Amino acid sequence: MSGIEELLAGGAVGTLCSKLYKGIVKLIGKFRKLKPQLENIRPTLHSLQSQIVQIEGQNKKLKLPDKELQNIRNELCKGLNLIHECLENPEWYKMPKYHNQLLEFDRSLKRQLDLIPVHALRD
Repeated sequence: MSGIEELLAGGAVGTLCSKLYKGIVKLIGKFRKLKPQLENIRPTLHSLQSQIVQIEGQNKKLKLPDKELQNIRNELCKGLNLIHECLENPEWYKMPKYHNQLLEFDRSLKRQLDLIPVHALRD
């Protein structure tokens, strides 16, 4: 099992967020041209992480499963794979494919953030 799969299986959403944040910081340091695009992901990730911590705490207290966090985990894993791919490919910033995937990743994080209040109402 890869490190990312282990994080996903273990439900370590906070760890995934931290790894993503560190990867984004590395990308910003290496590729200043795309700094604004990468900077947009950071506050979304931070907001999502704080919400996740609250949900995980409430679920533990109420002894509820973390089913609603599974989609978030999946998105974070996709993002982490994308960041690793960008870090391994020094020419990634020249490829529109990666640019589009980063934009889509930011949009997907924002969608997940928008869904969190819905999950909270259900609980």
